[in-house]
Amino acid sequence: MKNKLLKIISAFLFFAVTPNSYAALYLHTQILGISGPTLENIKNRLTIKQKTEFATITPQSIQGFYKTAPKEIELALQPFGYFHAQITSQLTSENNQWYATYKIKLGQPVQITSLDIKIDGQGANDPIFKNFLATSSLHVGMPLQTEQYEDTKKSFLDLALSNGYLQANIEQNVLKINPLNNTSTIILHFNTGHHYKIGNVNFTTDAFSKDFLDRFLPFQKSNFYTAQKIQELQNNLTNSNFFSQVSIIPQTNTPQNDTIPIEVLLTPRKKVQYDLGLGYGTDTGVRGLAGIGVRHLTKTGQSFNTLIKYSQTQRDLEIHYLIPGKNPVTDRYDLSAAAEVQNQSYGNSQAFKISAGYITSIFQDWQQTLRLSLQQERYNYVDKPKQNSFFLIPSYNLLHIETDNPVKPTRGHRINITIQGSADSTISDMTFLQTQIDLKYLHPLSSVNSIVLRGTVGYTAINNILSLPLSLQYFTGGAQTVRGYNYNKFGPGRHLLIGSAELRQKIISDWYAIGFFDAGNAGSSFFNIGLKRGVGLGMIWLSPVGTISLSYAKALDSPGNPGMIQFSMGPEF
Repeated sequence: MKNKLLKIISAFLFFAVTPNSYAALYLHTQILGISGPTLENIKNRLTIKQKTEFATITPQSIQGFYKTAPKEIELALQPFGYFHAQITSQLTSENNQWYATYKIKLGQPVQITSLDIKIDGQGANDPIFKNFLATSSLHVGMPLQTEQYEDTKKSFLDLALSNGYLQANIEQNVLKINPLNNTSTIILHFNTGHHYKIGNVNFTTDAFSKDFLDRFLPFQKSNFYTAQKIQELQNNLTNSNFFSQVSIIPQTNTPQNDTIPIEVLLTPRKKVQYDLGLGYGTDTGVRGLAGIGVRHLTKTGQSFNTLIKYSQTQRDLEIHYLIPGKNPVTDRYDLSAAAEVQNQSYGNSQAFKISAGYITSIFQDWQQTLRLSLQQERYNYVDKPKQNSFFLIPSYNLLHIETDNPVKPTRGHRINITIQGSADSTISDMTFLQTQIDLKYLHPLSSVNSIVLRGTVGYTAINNILSLPLSLQYFTGGAQTVRGYNYNKFGPGRHLLIGSAELRQKIISDWYAIGFFDAGNAGSSFFNIGLKRGVGLGMIWLSPVGTISLSYAKALDSPGNPGMIQFSMGPEF
């Protein structure tokens, strides 16, 4: 019974004109019995035919189209191997509405019965061409589709050119079709020609030295040319923050001996960058920043930047001198100095630090930072006398961020691990070891809903936690940690534990309503840390400068206290 049922797919082609001697005439064309690419090809051919033939629609032109359309349908089916299709048709009209119906029975397609594909030349044993043959869409016994045949020829030439075979060609190209017995023969003999290597790379800028620019090359000049290597070079230069425009032109039309010269057109970014910002957060109050950066002080890419941040509770000054490493895309040395002044409800401090760090990439998309810092700090806790501290602190940081969009992400995660410490056997005043792990996970639940999970675990090994200066202590509470409580309300403590779950519901565009539950504390033990809980609702905006959040949170472990409106902004990851 199924075989007698025709799958009906209708394609209506609509045309109307109003000549002087006729009322408006309409022609509807209906194709029955087929679907997919074959139907689309028929529709395209008939549409083109109607547009070229119907300058004026008349009963005579409609009948002429109706009689010649079967030939167009036959031609449209042949690229798919159907040479024996049976087409029955019917033309009716009613009240200036004309209906042309074509019912198609495809019949048996022409099959590939003989196939001879081979590759000669210098690249005959190249793995890329062996894989090309192994994954070819042409096989004996499959229906002949001329589009696949043409794609195979084009794919070979594209593959050869993108891998340095500039003179690749098709030596023999034969397609024989015998419609009477539904057979076909394909002969394709390819020749790769000579395999070219990467030649001289010429950078068109004098802002940087040639030796420095050569460090961006992801290849040796003796390597064979591939388009992938050129794309890697493009990415290295574009992602380096040194250039505003990068254009790479392989000279494939004018090779030199056995090599392809590479022309790299570079436009350096403006040498000096200025940063100004003004904002507000319930944790910090009114805040602002000002900075200046010199992107390239020297022809070897060394740079300098300084940043001043000011708020009602904290003032910071940072100065960084950056020296590119062996791979300037991923490696750099950071010589820095920083000063920090805190005026918090739990105490005050003035800290000064100088450090030397090395930043590089490991594994895949992981960044590690090795740093050695000298830190001097004068501080006091509330109702405690001022103290002085001096530390030599080695530290290690491992950071991994993966997201679909760095500014407005819809999914992603972040892993941030830090280990630091000091020993009184050196020039430090005391011994301590501190570890902290920060995790964040953003995942869409549907096209309009998502969930954000956040967690932090920290531990400080030290004899007396109050002997550790403020800048190294664990605190929690506030719009970025446990909402519903004041900034850094809980602490100090040698153990830190924070968890958060947030549901987001898209309202419109980049605006979301949120509901959240936070819990955390800084205490003397993980086992009886006494988590402080907060719950609330709010709204966020994924703005061009980061995530802006406005929330109303209720502290569940502070009975009698009213809810709190909190505001924050910053990058999602």
